[in-house]
Amino acid sequence: MYPLYEGGDILFVENTKALKNNDIGIFVHEDDTVCKRYCLKDGSKILVSENNEYEPREVLPNDSFEIKGKVIGKYHVD
Repeated sequence: MYPLYEGGDILFVENTKALKNNDIGIFVHEDDTVCKRYCLKDGSKILVSENNEYEPREVLPNDSFEIKGKVIGKYHVD
């Protein structure tokens, strides 16, 4: 999730299964564990990276998908 989070950062995650629109979370989508922004648009769930090198991922109705938690902070290691 560069530029918000850099390699080596420690993320603090609240264990929850519910997120609001635009929350940043940890997800398992089709066997990939990812940290993305959770966007709800016209009834669709879209996982968006802050790093524009990665395309948004739409969660389709038959996809394997689980919300693992909400990112609530970070510790940056210098």
